Amino acid sequence: MKKYIALLLVTSVLLTAAGFLPGWFEQSVCTATIVTVKKGSYTETVTANGSMEYSDQIDVKTSIPFIPAEVYVQVGDQVEVGDVLAVVDKQETVEAVMSLLNLGGTELSAEVLEVFDGQSEKVSDIMNVFPETIVANAAGTVTAVSMIKGAVTVPDSALVTISDAAKLQAKVAVSETAAAKVKEGQSVTITSSALKGKEYSGTVLKIYPTARKQYSGTVQQTVVDVLVQLNETDDALKAGYSVKAEIVTQGERFFPCLPYEAVGQDETGEYVYTYQAGRAQKKYITTGIELADAIEITSGIDKDDRILNDVQKLSNNQLVRVTEIE
Repeated sequence: MKKYIALLLVTSVLLTAAGFLPGWFEQSVCTATIVTVKKGSYTETVTANGSMEYSDQIDVKTSIPFIPAEVYVQVGDQVEVGDVLAVVDKQETVEAVMSLLNLGGTELSAEVLEVFDGQSEKVSDIMNVFPETIVANAAGTVTAVSMIKGAVTVPDSALVTISDAAKLQAKVAVSETAAAKVKEGQSVTITSSALKGKEYSGTVLKIYPTARKQYSGTVQQTVVDVLVQLNETDDALKAGYSVKAEIVTQGERFFPCLPYEAVGQDETGEYVYTYQAGRAQKKYITTGIELADAIEITSGIDKDDRILNDVQKLSNNQLVRVTEIE
């Protein structure tokens, strides 16, 4: 009788356990999705800031000082070759020069003194040294004027700067840490905060041979200046505008990548879980470029590997039930 009772108890326990076993087994199995290795791409660029400037400009200069009686141009004026830029006040100029000569020419350069060497001290003779007018030696837009009516000009300095408004270039400053990557001929995209949504393409024209210091806020940086020649410009882009340059230093490169959720890291290194015979198997990998939503896999994954997502909730050799393949 006792034997039957014991057998009945064992049977009851087994039946009870059998009832709970499916639920227990279900709880012990982790659900996960399989993600496919996708193809990512990356283009290496260097960012630099600077401003637009005229690429072609001519300075109007004279080797002797003079006093303008009238200045006929201002910044923004269009001029042609031979246009009168200013009229020389010869009387005032000679008087000023004679005064300096009488003082020993202490404020005149050696080049200027040479112009008057051997000249008669008669005012009429010295007047012949000075031109009647200052004329444009190039056609274009006046972009700078240093002459002031009634004020003595500085010898060999730019009296007027004439630029070709249609020829603009960008001058940008590249950080010294990135300068070695920049080469002449590389493609560049130029944008400006003054021109929202507009882009201008160009190429690296020149890399300056020396570096310089500049401040970014309160921080001093060492930079190398780079000139960018634009393929096309328009009236919206103006000299003096602040610009940002994206210089392509390495062409587009394609590589395998995985979402960040599929990659974990421990004291040994980075890893993924592969799906093998119903279980999660840890596999160590190496990674590279980090994209916005994925990371490059440089080694450790085979083409037949099935990678499990949600790496944080998995453990090595854990039972896994796949619910979806992404």
